[in-house]
Formats: sequence, C-alpha cells, structure tokens
Amino acid sequence: MTKNIFPRKNIHDIFKQYICGKNRKDFVKQKIFRIGVLRKNISMVIPLLSNREIYISTLALMHIYERRGPVLENMILSYFNKLISFPDGVYLNKKGKNKRGQILFTKKIDSHYLAVVLEIAPIQGQTFCQVVTVLVCNHNYFRNLKCLWNGRTATPSS
Repeated sequence: MTKNIFPRKNIHDIFKQYICGKNRKDFVKQKIFRIGVLRKNISMVIPLLSNREIYISTLALMHIYERRGPVLENMILSYFNKLISFPDGVYLNKKGKNKRGQILFTKKIDSHYLAVVLEIAPIQGQTFCQVVTVLVCNHNYFRNLKCLWNGRTATPSS
C-alpha cells in the first residue's frame, strides 16, 4: 500500500537530486522516501511501532544539510545506512518543549558518535519511523538517556 506512494531510494541519490547545490533557506519540494527497514530485534523494543520501514523527507534532509554542512557530505552520508541498519545502541531521546523525535540510533565512528533522531509518525493509519535529524556528539550525550537496545549484547536493556 505505502510502497507505491513512497518509493524506496538511496540516501545519496536523494541528496544529489534534491539537496546538493542548494543554499541555506532555499525552497525544497517536500517528498518522502523509504530509506530502510529496522531489524526485527530492534523494532520489538520501540514502543508504538506498527511497521519496520524508515522514511526521510526532503525537508528533513535539507535541515540536516543546513545544520551539518560538510559533515553531512563527508561523514554522515557515508555511514547513514550502517547507522540505520546496524546501530550500536537505541535510546529514548531527551524530552523537551521543542524536541522532536522519540528514538535515537547511535553508531561510533572513530572517536565520535553519530546519532539519528527518529520520530514515530503516523502514515496512512500505521506508525513508522521518520528521520528528524542527525547529529555528531560524544558519549556524554547518552549518559542520562534510557537505553532500549545495546548492539554489543544485541539484547534489550533491562
């Protein structure tokens, strides 16, 4: 049903077609693409999820481009599929007035961590994960977050 409406596309292709060469605050036509599927053992620990597919909009990708700039092209795009498919950890995100996204996927790259913020969003009567943003941080960012799943032990946190 949603497969026809939201085509599956590689994150690099979406970036090249819709974002590359744009300036900050340029207009971007909103489109939504399927970019991956959650592993079954990870999807089981995420509350309220009815479908394992992951989506990104061109607006979210433009937001990441505006905020991260060269880091997006040099680091984030290279590791994005691994971050979604094989995260090192899954956390509940910090709550706040202006915070979007309930779930954080993390992956350690060299001495930094990449974290993708996922929002549980309703699309055509089902709930899916949609990418809100990606950030680069250190291990202190996760210190006070609840771990839902740990990739080292491949089990839900207790």
